[in-house]
This record gives sequence, structure tokens and C-alpha cells, in this order.
Amino acid sequence: MNLPPKTARVTGAGSRRRPKVLIHLPSRKIALVTGAGSGIGRATALGLLKVGYAVVLAGRRPEALAATAAESGAAPGQFLVVPTDITRPDSVKGLFARTR
Repeated sequence: MNLPPKTARVTGAGSRRRPKVLIHLPSRKIALVTGAGSGIGRATALGLLKVGYAVVLAGRRPEALAATAAESGAAPGQFLVVPTDITRPDSVKGLFARTR
């Protein structure tokens, strides 16, 4: 059976009666980095962008996140800036809603 690239075939453990399930594995690498406006978070985000990841830049300070995005030199479709306070559940919920 020829499968499209990045697709895995999963079958039951030796059972012919179980249906075969095809799972598409995304070819684009995506990372969500909290604290992306400064320090280790910023360095991590910049490193991931440099090696081709699409990166969600999350943190409390929109200006600092924008500065990280600008410093990266990445195309606008390569990153998403989402101001987030991870101590607030509603803010985290909003982060994941924007990331989908």
C-alpha cells in the first residue's frame, strides 16, 4: 500500500478484524514558547525560528514579544504573537484557542 508522505498506518495487534486507521503526521514543526519576550524563552524562540519551526510567541508583555518577532527576521506567517499570562486560566485558554 502506498501511503502519502508523513502518514503512518496503524493496525490492531495482529487482529484482522480491527479496522486500519490512517494517521496524518503534520510535516510542519510548530512550537509554543512561553516567556518568549525575554531571557531563555526569547533565546529558545529565536533558535526554533532559525531552524525552521513555526513558533507561537507567548508572554505577558506584547512589546517584548513584538521585539522578539522583529529580531528573528522571520516572515509573518512563521510566528504568531499571543500576549498571555499563564497564571490566568482564561488567558491560557485563549492562547490555545488562537493557536488552533
